[in-house]
Amino acid sequence: MKRSALILGGGPDRERLRELVRRLEERRDAIGELDLAIETLREQLGSFEVAYRNRLASEHALMKRIASYVRVLDGWANLLTRRPGKDVVREGARVDARRARDVKQSEAAKKKEPLRAEVLVDTDTLAESTTASRESELKGIYRRLARRFHPDLARTEEERLQSGHMMARINNLYRTRDLERLAALEEQTKGGELDDDDLPIEQQIALLENRLNWFTTVLANLEDERMALENSVTCQLFRNVEQAAAVGRDLVEELRVELESRVQRAYGDISDAAQRLERYVSSYNRDGAGQEVAPKGGAAIARLFDPYADKSLVRLGLDELATARVSKSAREKADRIEEMADVEPTLLRLVLMTYAADQSPFPLAGLASYEHIAQRVAYLEEEVASENTPSRTFEEALVELDTFVQFGVKSATDRVAYAGLRFVDPEGRTAVAVALQRAKVRREMANVLTVLGDYTACAACKREVYAVPLYKTRGLDDLRASVCPRCGSTLSSYWMPKGKDVQAVLNPTYLDYELVSEWSFSLAHLSVAMQLLPVQVEKMTVGELKKRFFEDTFERHQIEVTRGQVALYQGDRKVPERTRLAELDERGFVVRFEDTTLRERDALELIRHRIRNRFK
Repeated sequence: MKRSALILGGGPDRERLRELVRRLEERRDAIGELDLAIETLREQLGSFEVAYRNRLASEHALMKRIASYVRVLDGWANLLTRRPGKDVVREGARVDARRARDVKQSEAAKKKEPLRAEVLVDTDTLAESTTASRESELKGIYRRLARRFHPDLARTEEERLQSGHMMARINNLYRTRDLERLAALEEQTKGGELDDDDLPIEQQIALLENRLNWFTTVLANLEDERMALENSVTCQLFRNVEQAAAVGRDLVEELRVELESRVQRAYGDISDAAQRLERYVSSYNRDGAGQEVAPKGGAAIARLFDPYADKSLVRLGLDELATARVSKSAREKADRIEEMADVEPTLLRLVLMTYAADQSPFPLAGLASYEHIAQRVAYLEEEVASENTPSRTFEEALVELDTFVQFGVKSATDRVAYAGLRFVDPEGRTAVAVALQRAKVRREMANVLTVLGDYTACAACKREVYAVPLYKTRGLDDLRASVCPRCGSTLSSYWMPKGKDVQAVLNPTYLDYELVSEWSFSLAHLSVAMQLLPVQVEKMTVGELKKRFFEDTFERHQIEVTRGQVALYQGDRKVPERTRLAELDERGFVVRFEDTTLRERDALELIRHRIRNRFK
């Protein structure tokens, strides 16, 4: 790149050039500072997450193994309850296959060395997997940046220090073959310089104005990126750990001790799930195999920190923070709530509906009216009721629980009031959070979550269903959807939330209970997430997922790239499109463009700009 300083004289055009140069330099400095702040925060969060996982690795591995054991027992129990006999063998094979994958991953995890905060990259392997054109572009950008920022070219000691820091960043990006971020760095370090200052002054002005507009877009996008990092669950936990350290507490060790005790309690979940399975086996055999038992009435951490990768351990840490220091009386109430799972499941479901409603000051879909709640209580009473437990109506449950929960005025101001379920007992929410650590309570919470969506007809499978809410895309923009739990068809999709809707309030809960899984796509230096139901994961291939990602991310925002030019990678391997999602161990992909001059980072900036201006 030829560096040419503008020679500015007098006149309005020259004054405009001076103003553009000044504003470009300001923008460049602001972008550099913000980009460095983001890079520093990414590094901090990545290092923190590695250290956190390593400290809690043993306890977390045990929790996952126990959860996997309980899941296969529950899977078979639910299958024997709801499936016709002819489907038992086929569907049971899927349950067992999931367990086999869990065991395989658990054994592989045992053999892995602890994660490192700085992942060493094999540049030879990376170079082999990098196309010749990418390698050539990478070297060209590196040479141009090195010529500009080599410390030996500095004129003052201050410039030498600044250039030294910049070259360290450049060398790191080149060593890890991060073409996108290296190209972005080159673009951002341009200011009021022109490759050709012999152009007519009008063209110089036009070029600098275009660059100023682009810098403004980049700066706004970086602000969005910083906020996304700050709002990630890892950052929330990181800030809590920082605050604790400031007063001399080792919060991670406290969480490890709490998790250790939670593991011991979780062993009891296996016994509960096994006894439940035995009851359903007896029922299935008694009613005759082949006849449906009808219900009554019907890796190492990524080099680029990914806020959407599987964060179950981080969310578990936040959950422990919320329940670690509860009162003795709250724990006693949690024990009574747990007992409801065996003797009064209808009461437990109403308590859990209250807990879900309590997450938001506004009515949630499905819990917005007395009629809606009663409908869902009755539905669960018929669909998942056990013959060994008493049947109750919504009204009977309300009276029985009148000292703990209540239907009434949830909140009120001088202008508006909301009715709904609320806790009468001030320790109610905390007690439920503690009780949810047990599998039998979590099982009922999963049942409650499945009926919080709208009750509607699915045009694809011709059934009346409670739609499951999820995010079709998250990270760039929040494209929400309601999906049929039976066949996975999208029933509706929309951008704007309906107040504090189910996605906004309870989405982390849907992820934790594995009612929804999240798949991330690393595009340049940002991650985009897509959520799927288990039925979709079982049916879809990588190619079908790519098609959905392409339509919602590139086609929807009119980015000039074809689906064939978009490739999905895991590590240095291009994932074959015929691969079934259920066969993949990892849920994260790197998006690369092939056979096109459009760069991934430029597509990202355009998408973010168009999202920001969508409703203007």
